[in-house]
Amino acid sequence: MSHSSSVPWSPPSGGEPVLLPAGRWWDAVRVPAGLGPAVLAALGERTGAVMEDATHRVWTWLVEPGAATAWPHLEGVYVFTSGLSIPVPPAGVTTGPLRWLVLPATTALTEPEPLLRALTAAWDADAHCRTGRGGEPVSGLRCDGCGTGEAVTVSFIESPSGPGWRRQMCPVCLAVENLPPVCCTTCGTPSDDLHLRSARLASAAPVTSVWECPPCWYGTGAA
Repeated sequence: MSHSSSVPWSPPSGGEPVLLPAGRWWDAVRVPAGLGPAVLAALGERTGAVMEDATHRVWTWLVEPGAATAWPHLEGVYVFTSGLSIPVPPAGVTTGPLRWLVLPATTALTEPEPLLRALTAAWDADAHCRTGRGGEPVSGLRCDGCGTGEAVTVSFIESPSGPGWRRQMCPVCLAVENLPPVCCTTCGTPSDDLHLRSARLASAAPVTSVWECPPCWYGTGAA
């Protein structure tokens, strides 16, 4: 693995994850799990340590503090820096809901420039999953907790007189409340823009509410 520098840091000891502050030894770059494999493959031997949080469906790379704060905006990619904390798995833990996918070697850091190139390529390749009719981005949900943009839906509140409404949270508030995002009923993919329609999930099943991501929604002709 190749890195620009080392940091005087090693993962916590013990058997439980530890909440550690970003901006001290490293900044954390959180990436949707769906993009993670492509990013890791593009980095190859240049990757540093990688954490997987299966509960919140994110992969995390570590970079030098401040190295990613001026990056261009990539939807779904979040940089945790000073003032924010993330849970970190203990040293050597490679199983469980929070684990090391790539263990820290001499340093846990990944060089920011190759990481940004890998992220941008993976994000561009996945653009069809983030667009709706006419190629317009499907995003802009506001977090019910802190008001920031790009939240994901975590629950729905049904209404007898209409489609109801949804509760949405950003990744930071999501981690605090330990809530998983809601997934598309049809394909199972987490989505920040789910549409409600009525459908039968089996030929003899009763009509029920189905929440679908844009590709499934537009694919059924329901729009």
